[in-house]
Amino acid sequence: MELVILAIGVVVGVVLVVGLVHMTGGSKSKRFASTDQALAVFQNRFPDKIVETVHVAIGGRDALVLIANKDAIAHLHMMGANPVVRLLTDAEIARTKTMINEGAVVLPGDGLAVSATVLQFEDRTILSDVNRRMMRKTMAEPQ
Repeated sequence: MELVILAIGVVVGVVLVVGLVHMTGGSKSKRFASTDQALAVFQNRFPDKIVETVHVAIGGRDALVLIANKDAIAHLHMMGANPVVRLLTDAEIARTKTMINEGAVVLPGDGLAVSATVLQFEDRTILSDVNRRMMRKTMAEPQ
């Protein structure tokens, strides 16, 4: 009988903790409010990189950072309350696609931990910037 009481106590405790975290806003996903915020997150992680432009996707959960002088691209993603910043490899940039009509950039997944991601942008200048970088990386790949 004591085991049943212990199990009920554990379940009630877990439910109370999860409910409290949710009620205090701990389960709410943060978003990039502006390009300045996304830039600050990127520069905190990569202070030595020179940024050309920053574009925040519609919805604010993702941003692309175009890095000057290297044709490099970084993807920023808000996962819960924490931003995840990763530099795309040359192969990923070469496989990146743009959908002009939808104003979207499709980042390829790696088939394991990272799935393909579709990012939509109001400012469509990002599409030509990504296309330019993608073409350079594609031409640079060995055949």
